Amino acid sequence: MNFMKKIMVWLAPMIIILTAVSILFLENYQEVTQPADDNWSRGLKVGTTPFTQEPFVHQTEDGQLSVAFLTDEGVQQNIYNEHYELASKEKYKIPLDKFTSIYLNNGKLIYANYYSMFDGETDQKIEDISEFYPLKGKLLYKKENQLFLLHTDNMESTPLLQLDNENASLLVDESKQGIHIIKKTVSESGNTLTFYKLNNEGLEEVGSASLRVKSSEEIKDLQFTTYQDNYYLLLSTTQKQSSSGKMTNFYYYSKSPIGEQPNLKQVSFNDPYGSGELEELSDIEMKMAGKDPVLLFKAYGSTKTTFKEPKQFNIYKSELRGESSESVKRLSNTPNSSSEPVWLDDEAIVWIDHGGEQTNRIYLASSDPEVIKKADGMTQSSLVLALGKTLGMLSYSFLAAVISIIWFIWPLLFIVVVTFANNRALDRDHSWIFYTGALIYLAASLLFKRLIFTDAVMASAPGYLSFTGSSFIYIIGLALVSLVILKIGSKVRDWSTLVQLSYFIGIHVAFITVFFGPYLI
Repeated sequence: MNFMKKIMVWLAPMIIILTAVSILFLENYQEVTQPADDNWSRGLKVGTTPFTQEPFVHQTEDGQLSVAFLTDEGVQQNIYNEHYELASKEKYKIPLDKFTSIYLNNGKLIYANYYSMFDGETDQKIEDISEFYPLKGKLLYKKENQLFLLHTDNMESTPLLQLDNENASLLVDESKQGIHIIKKTVSESGNTLTFYKLNNEGLEEVGSASLRVKSSEEIKDLQFTTYQDNYYLLLSTTQKQSSSGKMTNFYYYSKSPIGEQPNLKQVSFNDPYGSGELEELSDIEMKMAGKDPVLLFKAYGSTKTTFKEPKQFNIYKSELRGESSESVKRLSNTPNSSSEPVWLDDEAIVWIDHGGEQTNRIYLASSDPEVIKKADGMTQSSLVLALGKTLGMLSYSFLAAVISIIWFIWPLLFIVVVTFANNRALDRDHSWIFYTGALIYLAASLLFKRLIFTDAVMASAPGYLSFTGSSFIYIIGLALVSLVILKIGSKVRDWSTLVQLSYFIGIHVAFITVFFGPYLI
C-alpha cells in the first residue's frame, strides 16, 4: 500500500498529462481528417506525379471514367467504373519535362512539350506548335498565328482560324453546347471578344463584344462557358497599385446574350469555414449545372489541418446565380497546397496535392456514398499528420511554462522573506508556510491568468477548455488535484515544506501547460 502511495505522486500526474496529450492527438486527428464538406468524401489517392500539370480526364466509349497523368516514367491512365473503383490501369513511356501536356482518348496518346507535338506511340514529331488545347473529345493546337484541329486517327490537321493580331489570345470551352472559342484582342481602347462555334464546316463566328475594366485594374484571368444563346464570364483582375503594397484581387461575373456587351457585376466568395472571404482564386474551371454556371477553383481559405497556419490553398466549388456567388463548398481539405482541379464527372473531381519538390499526390473525391465510406478509413498518412501536428503544438506549449514564471516568482519571494525573517521556520516544516505559499501562487495565477488565458487561446481551444469561467475553474480545479496527489504521497515521503511547495507549483504548471499551452500559437 505504501509502495502505491509512493509511486502515485509521480504516476498520477503522468496519467493526467498523458490523458491531456491523448485528447489533443484525437482532436488533431479529427481535424486533419475532417471531410472537406458535408456529403463529400475525403480524398482518395489516385497516384503520384513529379509535375503539376492538370490530369487529363474524359469518359470512355463504354461509359467508364479515365484519369491520365504524368509519372516519373511517362503517362499512367486509370479507368474507373461508375462507383469510382479502379477497373484497369495502363502505362505509356514517353519523354518528359515540366512543360509536357497530354491528350489521351481511345488509346491514342498525343503529347506536347513547349515547342512541338508528338505521337505517343512512335514518339515522332507531328507538328511544331505554340499552344496546345487538349479537350475531352478533340485536340486543338496553335502554330504561329493559326489555330488547327488535329484528327488523331490519321494525324492530319484542319486550319480553323487565322489570328491577324499578335496581341490576340484564345480561350476554349467544351461543354454540352459544343466547343466555343473566344478570341480576345487587346488594343488601346480595351479588349475585344470575338465568339466562335466549332461545327462540321469549321469555326463559325457568332458574335463579338467589348470588355472594359477599371483603369486601376488589369485582367488576370478570364473564364467562360455557354448555354443556349448566352455566354457567362468570370473575370479576375488585380489592382495595379495598392497603398498597402498587398496585391488585391477582384472578381466580376456576367451573363449576357452572345454578341452583346458583358454586364459585369463584382462578386465575392465567402469562406465556408472562416469569417472572411476566400482569397487568390485561380485554376478556375467553369461549366453549366442546369441553367446556372458552377465554378471549380483553387483558393486560399480556412482549414484546421495545418500546424501553424490557419489557412491553406484548397479546392472549392461555387454556383453563380444572378449577381452573386452562392453555396460555396470546400471540396478538398489537406495541409498541403492543392491545385489544378478538374471535374471527373458531375459528382467527382480530381486534383493535385503538392507534397514536396519531387512527389505530388493526385486525389479523387466525390459525393458518391461508396467513396465517402471508403475514404473514411484510418490511414497511415492521417496518423502521421495528426502526430506531427500534436508534437508541433506541444513544442509551443512550453511557452506557457515560461510565461508562468510571473506566477511562481511571488511564492519564491515569500520563501526568501520567511528565510530572512526566521531562518529556522523552514527547518521546522511549519504547514502554514506551505499553505501561505500555495495561496500566494494561486492568487498570482488568477491575477495574471490573462498572460496564458488570452483571447486567442480561448478562441482556438476546444469547448471543454474555453467555456465561460473555464480559466478560473481549471486553475482552481487542477490546484486541488495537485494538492490531493501531494497529500497522498507526502504521507509516505519525508518531504520538507519547500519540496512540497515546489512539487505543488511544478505539477500545477505542468497541467496548465499541457492543457492550454498547445493553443499558444
